[in-house]
Amino acid sequence: MQERIYIYRRLNMFVDAVIASFSFMAAMYLRVHLETSSFVMTEHYRRYLWLIYVVMPLWPLLLNLNGLYPANRLRTIGHAVRIIITSSMQGLFIVIGFLFLFKLQIVSRLIIAGFSLIVTALLTLKEIIVIELIRYLRKTGVDIRNVLVAGTIDSARKVIDMIDKNSYLGLKVTGLLVPKGESQGKTAGKHKILGSFEEIEKVLHSSPIDHVIITIYRKEYKEVDNIVFHSEEEGVEIWLTPDLFNVRIAKLDADELCGMPIFVLRTAPRFSWQIYIKSFLDRVSGLMLGILSLPLIATAAIFIKLTSQGPVFFKQERCSVQGRRFILYKLRTMDTDAENMKKKLEAKNIMKGPVFKLKDDPRITSVGRILRKLSIDEMPQFWNVIKGDMSLIGPRPPIPEEVKRYDGWQRRRLSMKPGITGLWQISGRSDITDFDKLANLDLQYIDNWSLWFDLKIFLKTIWVVLNMRGAT
Repeated sequence: MQERIYIYRRLNMFVDAVIASFSFMAAMYLRVHLETSSFVMTEHYRRYLWLIYVVMPLWPLLLNLNGLYPANRLRTIGHAVRIIITSSMQGLFIVIGFLFLFKLQIVSRLIIAGFSLIVTALLTLKEIIVIELIRYLRKTGVDIRNVLVAGTIDSARKVIDMIDKNSYLGLKVTGLLVPKGESQGKTAGKHKILGSFEEIEKVLHSSPIDHVIITIYRKEYKEVDNIVFHSEEEGVEIWLTPDLFNVRIAKLDADELCGMPIFVLRTAPRFSWQIYIKSFLDRVSGLMLGILSLPLIATAAIFIKLTSQGPVFFKQERCSVQGRRFILYKLRTMDTDAENMKKKLEAKNIMKGPVFKLKDDPRITSVGRILRKLSIDEMPQFWNVIKGDMSLIGPRPPIPEEVKRYDGWQRRRLSMKPGITGLWQISGRSDITDFDKLANLDLQYIDNWSLWFDLKIFLKTIWVVLNMRGAT
């Protein structure tokens, strides 16, 4: 099986390398045709051909790193398409960065854009054809894998139903193993109960089994050890369902600690190329936006100095990932004794929960009110983004006193780097008066994060700021 997987992986990578090369040549010839109305390659365009030697190995490498190879029996077409799109975005980013970093000759933007679209479309088409072909063959009885389900009848039923309803998976339930106390010699639907957990070895010897799916709840954890031992000993692949860990929110993943296999339950996005790109884009965008905002910050600083006493910038300790502390910078929009006045105004707090907010805060200066309306007071936070304390997009950065009053579930907001803007910013900002709603928006962001999601939030933030919606 390992040899077959190795051959399939290499064959797939070779085909995708050919597709990447073909896509680049197609983009080149289309560009030539648009300019000359012919498909004759001119000397000018021949100078770009060396890029084939970049994209040909790069695309299969990225697809491999993102998990496209080898083909996963349980993978959906949607999952494969997401891997291809993600890999193409990463590849496009790397190629552009490569050209810019080494100050190489500028390649036509239409060629780069055309190549990106063509390679994504062709790789997607190829993957759809391969998946559909394999599914068709499995429905006809080719490459069928025998599955033994170990668990209580109730815990195993949803797995069995899923397998029975999706014949394209090429899985056949041979039977069940159940706890000793459950009835044996009977059936669970149309599938036979072959024995108890203790009889795993006998069952493996009596029937050809390719996979053992363990659906045992955590309270039967001790039973898992015996099943895993005999399955591993006889080279049978083991699949564990989340029922074993009683997982409600976290995503289960496998990793390695100094060579030791471990299961990882994570609720925040795992480190990936997308996270790396997000971090890089944060620094670059933070620097660019910081430079562009300097005239506005300087103008605001003059008005702050002319209309009130005190420093131009307001510094406050905030919490980042898992409670790490950092200093957040803003333009000062309140009187210098705002913190002392806070205790006297607590009765007027309009927020339900640990956050303090007033409808018409008397501590805000006249200039500060304008700065808040235009969101100019937030611009010094670009420095926090450049330093790496914050992201452009992320959960709202809380103060330590708020965090101390969080309920357990609310602390999951701290599992991702805070941002200047986020779902809370485009969903009402100061109009939100219930902290539970604000926290749920942040958790919704964490659970659904992607680069595309960040882009949509960023574009919506621009619209919200221009309309001054929800600002105080």
